[in-house]
Amino acid sequence: MKKPETRIKYPTRLLKIESGQQFGKAQLQIFDTDHDFKDRLTNEINYSIDRILKLHRGGDNNYTITLPEFFKEKLGDDVKQRITKELSGYELRVLTAVVALAQISKSLSTLSYIEEIDRVVFEFQLGSLYRMLGIDSSYSKRHRDLVKDALMSLHYKEFLVPFNTKNRTGFKIKRLIELLEYSKFKDSQADGDYKFRLMVDACFISYQVEKAQTYFYIPSDVNLTLKKINPGRPNPSIELFIKCLYQAKHCSTTGRVEYSFSKLSDIMNLNRYKRNNNYSRIKKTIDKAFETALKLDLVESVEEDRARSGEVKYMIKFAS
Repeated sequence: MKKPETRIKYPTRLLKIESGQQFGKAQLQIFDTDHDFKDRLTNEINYSIDRILKLHRGGDNNYTITLPEFFKEKLGDDVKQRITKELSGYELRVLTAVVALAQISKSLSTLSYIEEIDRVVFEFQLGSLYRMLGIDSSYSKRHRDLVKDALMSLHYKEFLVPFNTKNRTGFKIKRLIELLEYSKFKDSQADGDYKFRLMVDACFISYQVEKAQTYFYIPSDVNLTLKKINPGRPNPSIELFIKCLYQAKHCSTTGRVEYSFSKLSDIMNLNRYKRNNNYSRIKKTIDKAFETALKLDLVESVEEDRARSGEVKYMIKFAS
């Protein structure tokens, strides 16, 4: 396999979906005021919920939906608990690895683009996925199983994905990743020799003309580095925050960025702790995220201050 580049072009569209930020404030206001838009989107969500509940009744409990907090809050508790599920830390690292593997496949001209459905198809060996996650032969079967479980769970997970074609613009609930097939050499005993054929949404890779705002750079070994900094099960809130910081650094013209406490809670999906009045857990997670960013040499310093409203804000200076 061709040696990976030192940086990965990470798609902004994918990060927005991962962090539940695919709807901006303007779109949320439209949802509350435009009845036609609200009806169309509500019908799409309800149709997907009914379909997944039907699958559950048939004994297939694997399928779930990951929705932005704004829409998830509107679901009944019973439905919410049964069919909605946030991304895990391992799933987020697998998504990062799949972006890298797709870009390697594109550079080798082994990736196929299906324009009619705006999806791409490519193949990779499981060993390549392990390496992208910093897992080698010294790691136990349990670590390998966690990676395989994360890949399979993404196969069953659906997302609210924005689309913009020549004729239409809107949102569709669909899978980002579909496992089409896997195979293995008969005489091989290594699970890393399994070959996967994957179909992924085109938001994983830019197939049209790239613009600076459509992607940002992350190191190709970011999963490995994060694994060394935070051993054990990865925290999804921290994984999301680190990706958002790389995006902010890519877009910054001053080498700095500011986040309010509430904005960080949104980005890192920490609002669940607000509902339980567990604000100390939010603060600890944010502090751990900043500690991780400093150890990554992504940021040089973080200062805490107060906005005019009295809300806590964080002023971040990026490392050069």
